[in-house]
Amino acid sequence: LLSADREGHIRSSMWPLAEVISTYYLAHVSPLQVVLPLTIGPLLLSANTSGHEVCLFHSSSGALLSQQTSTQLLGALGHEPASMASVAPSAASAASTARKDERKTGTPAGVSEISKDPVRLEAACECPAMNAVALAFANVAAVVFARPS
Repeated sequence: LLSADREGHIRSSMWPLAEVISTYYLAHVSPLQVVLPLTIGPLLLSANTSGHEVCLFHSSSGALLSQQTSTQLLGALGHEPASMASVAPSAASAASTARKDERKTGTPAGVSEISKDPVRLEAACECPAMNAVALAFANVAAVVFARPS
């Protein structure tokens, strides 16, 4: 049984003793939109509600294997949204804006950059027959398939 709280902490337990936590999956600090256990691994894929922060955990140990933005994940899979050039600010502009945001709000630059990312992981589905995971991103016209290794 997997559960998550509004701070984004994921836990696994065994029914009927759901209150006995067997594993914690800690990386997120905001509510989650995607929590997908993968039988093709033993892996757990998660993404926060903004879809910007995507994490991959080892499901048995709770070890964080990967944490990246949706744009980084999409790039690693060899895809780029068609509208990315027109939506994303230039690197210099993004860095300048991030520094201004940090001075105004006290928010670290990395958090500011992530929140401006036009790509978000919105849905995921395991396709066991293909040994793959189907990923749907905002601002990406096609469903992207990934094969966890």
